[in-house]
Amino acid sequence: MKNKIILILFLASISLLAAQNKPNQNYPSKVGSIDSTIKTLYSVISGDKDLERNWDLFKYLFKEDAEIILNIKNPDNLKHKNYLSIEEFIRSYGKWLETNGFFAKEMDRTISTYQHLNHVSSTYEYYNFDDNGSFTGVNSINLLKENNRWYISNLKWNQEVNDFKIIKEYLPVSED
Repeated sequence: MKNKIILILFLASISLLAAQNKPNQNYPSKVGSIDSTIKTLYSVISGDKDLERNWDLFKYLFKEDAEIILNIKNPDNLKHKNYLSIEEFIRSYGKWLETNGFFAKEMDRTISTYQHLNHVSSTYEYYNFDDNGSFTGVNSINLLKENNRWYISNLKWNQEVNDFKIIKEYLPVSED
């Protein structure tokens, strides 16, 4: 009897572990291509004030050990880098995005490919409700294809600043 109870507990624990590691069945279309992965990234972080973001989907986009690096200006207008895990990013910036509202829109994209590795330079424009005007920058996004899906393995957010402008190659082609 004791052995049966141990066996049942063991099988139950394996089932729980398998369920925890099972990918979310609602999201495969979000990571089926580089295009859908990048579009999903921008859509998850964007939204009106007081709109809760889908942080489960955000986490699903990234490899487990992925890193987000923010090259941003602080309130004193000084540039600084912030290295964050996905969970640290959500804890540090998630509430701010939801409280203030934030919209990011991709303006242009350049992709470099080598086998299953891809680097995307994604020029973006963003604004929130408390700032006047919009801001631009280039996201440096490393993606890799594993298990029939795309993962973001690294994301570097590069905000444009006065002394570091976006280079011509990353700007959209003018229709003029």
